[in-house]
Amino acid sequence: MKTWICTLAVFVVVPAVKGELPHIDAGENRGCFAIHESSRYDFQMKHTGEMTVIPKRRKLGPVAVANRIRIEYGIEELQPDGSAVFKKTLDGSLASTEKASDDFSRLTFQARTTGEAVYEVIIEQSRNVISLGGRVVDAGELDESHLRFALRIVVPNVYRNVQFKGDKDLRAYEKRTRSDYLRLVRIDGSRQNLDNDHVKAVDGPNLTGSGIEEIETRFSYYEGRRFFFKADKGSGMAISQGRSAGPWFEGFTVNWHTDTTTGPVGKSRLHLSVR
Repeated sequence: MKTWICTLAVFVVVPAVKGELPHIDAGENRGCFAIHESSRYDFQMKHTGEMTVIPKRRKLGPVAVANRIRIEYGIEELQPDGSAVFKKTLDGSLASTEKASDDFSRLTFQARTTGEAVYEVIIEQSRNVISLGGRVVDAGELDESHLRFALRIVVPNVYRNVQFKGDKDLRAYEKRTRSDYLRLVRIDGSRQNLDNDHVKAVDGPNLTGSGIEEIETRFSYYEGRRFFFKADKGSGMAISQGRSAGPWFEGFTVNWHTDTTTGPVGKSRLHLSVR
């Protein structure tokens, strides 16, 4: 299985092609604008914009592409009914004046959406913690008061290929996932813990409550790796699922956004780590 190996000694940084980001042009990190490697996970951003967290299992190493955690970024437009619409980032609109790096502490880039709005994304790394944030740079044709920077952390259904041919398979699956959990700390201080006994579809609004400040989750598929998400003050998280909603351990999305009414715009971060 392919492993990600740091190649500090020999790599060439290629200047950005218009609409793409600068990238490393040699070694295992070829094509990356930003990469951070640790014994537990890699954070990777390609020059074409794809951003992922790649958990590393203790015995089997980095997980397959389908089981990596995908990070989507951009701006949301608030609607009259209180909902928010993620604005489409235009193809070929990525830009950065910074060099690609596999040893970064801070990198930034910009992109443009429909409606000609421009936003900036900030990527920071310190002590194996990735911190992400951003801001609206130019509202373009849109109403700036209705815009906010947002992130979506897509946790996949790592058990989607499990097949049950009888009670024996079901018992084995239940045993395997017995130590899986999802722990939440809301902004108001209330807490909620879910394990594999919670087999009902995720009730996003009920789980989210007043907003989530901290999330910790564990899946046996990742050989016991624990994932941590923490929102700074002036921001918050919510949990949701797609149309095929199921138990939380069949995948969910962490939605993080800034609160434009409190704190300096662009200062809040979402911090993520794997232990």
